Amino acid sequence: MVDQGVSGLSNVLVSVFVARSLSESEFGAFSVAAVVALLTMGVSRALVGEPLLSRFSAVAAEVRVRLVPDMLGAALAVSVVVAAVVAVVGAALGGEAGTALLALA
Repeated sequence: MVDQGVSGLSNVLVSVFVARSLSESEFGAFSVAAVVALLTMGVSRALVGEPLLSRFSAVAAEVRVRLVPDMLGAALAVSVVVAAVVAVVGAALGGEAGTALLALA
């Protein structure tokens, strides 16, 4: 529970620091990239992490150890697909938001 509080506080502090350091449009581009990053992490967790936790939480540790390469492969596949989509959207958007998305990809 404490780790979630620290994570949330660090996100707020970074946002405040970035907002004070950038122009409004640059902060908007940063915000777009930050939201896309958070959504991507949520999708990845929903597609890879949660099924592993729910299906295999009660199996022996030896079985879970054998699942790690599959889980990592699935996470890598999701990451590659999302990065490609984000790059295409960033290139299509252009401007500061597009540049931020290209940097994120």
